[in-house]
Amino acid sequence: MLFETAAARQEPRSAETPHVALSGPLRLKRGSAAFRLKGLFLLGDGAAPNQSPLLMALRTARFLRFASEATGVTNRLLLTLTSPGEAIFIKKPVDSVTVPGTEGVFTVTNNHSLIVSQLKAGVINVRDGSETKDYFISDGFLFFNQPTDASGCCTAEVAGVEVVPTSALDKDRAAQVLSELMASPKDTEWDRTKAQLGAALVNQVIKAAE
Repeated sequence: MLFETAAARQEPRSAETPHVALSGPLRLKRGSAAFRLKGLFLLGDGAAPNQSPLLMALRTARFLRFASEATGVTNRLLLTLTSPGEAIFIKKPVDSVTVPGTEGVFTVTNNHSLIVSQLKAGVINVRDGSETKDYFISDGFLFFNQPTDASGCCTAEVAGVEVVPTSALDKDRAAQVLSELMASPKDTEWDRTKAQLGAALVNQVIKAAE
């Protein structure tokens, strides 16, 4: 399965929240643009990344490492970047983070004004000195807050439905899915909406993978 909502895996089907399959691997929930991006990432054959004890241990170690990085830091932006399946950063000191807001791409640094912003599919750029890292986000929110202590460190919390390194995106697979979307039946308004939402997301995956 290429895309799958968490709700689609857990909620019973009902007339109020129908689940519609599209071209086999694509699964959407009416009223939701939250897709699970399985198949567009290079995760290895038969991998179950969220169930691996090794990965769980590594994530725990990374959580503790990032938590300790913030200790004693002053006048830095502390970035938390998470998805339901993983905490990528927990209060990691960075210089800036650039995110794809629904009203345009923007950058936040320490001492930015308070902001809550909805995010659309696109690339998150994290900069720390000369080092930059790029992540693809399907959609989500950014919450920026002023310091709560004397450290002078503001916090930026980015919560995404799906967040992965852009290096894990499979451009060829995404192009194949886009072709399937374009060729799918569009006899009803919901068919057309599915195709439009899916194509918009996959186009962003292709763009991020370039």
